[in-house]
Amino acid sequence: METVRIYYDDILAAAVLAHNLGAMLAGVETKPLILCIGSERHLLDSLGPLTGTMLQEMVPDLEVIGTLENPVHARNMVPTLKRLEQLNPGQVVIAVDASVGSQNEIGLLQLRPGSLVPGKALARNLPAAGDYALTGVVDVRASRSGIRHRPAGLALVYNMARVISQSIAEFYQFKYGFQ
Repeated sequence: METVRIYYDDILAAAVLAHNLGAMLAGVETKPLILCIGSERHLLDSLGPLTGTMLQEMVPDLEVIGTLENPVHARNMVPTLKRLEQLNPGQVVIAVDASVGSQNEIGLLQLRPGSLVPGKALARNLPAAGDYALTGVVDVRASRSGIRHRPAGLALVYNMARVISQSIAEFYQFKYGFQ
C-alpha cells in the first residue's frame, strides 16, 4: 500500500486516515501499539505526545506510549524501543511523529507502511521506529538561504493531533470496538 497524504483541515482527513489504517492493518489480529514520539518542551515537536495524550483520553484501553506527561524523545528513545521489543515482541507499532517539509506541505498528514526515523531533521542518530508511520508536517525544512519563516503555532499542532487521534480512535472502534 502506498503513502496516504491529506491535509489536516480537509473535512475527510480523519475518515481517510482511519480507512487506510484499516486497509493497511487488515491482516493484523492483535491490537497495535501506538508510539507517539516527540518532546512536550518544544511546541512543534509536541505533535506526538499531544496525540498520545488525546488518544489515552479517547480510547483508554489502547496501548499508547508517549504522552505529554511521559514523552518518548531523543534521550529515552533507545531504551524505550528496547523495552517495547522485550515486552511486546512482534507487536505491530504505529509510530506518530512531527516532520518537516516545504512551506506548502505544512499541515500535511502522511500515513505509510514502514518505520520512521525520529530526529532526522536535526541530524540526530536515532533508530528507526514503528511498522507504520503517521507523520504531520509542522515546519519547513532548514534552508541554506538563511531565509526565516514564521513558524507554525499551537493551533496547527493541536488540530493536527486532534485529527490524528480521531482517525486512530475511529480505526480502533471499527476494528476492535471500544472496551
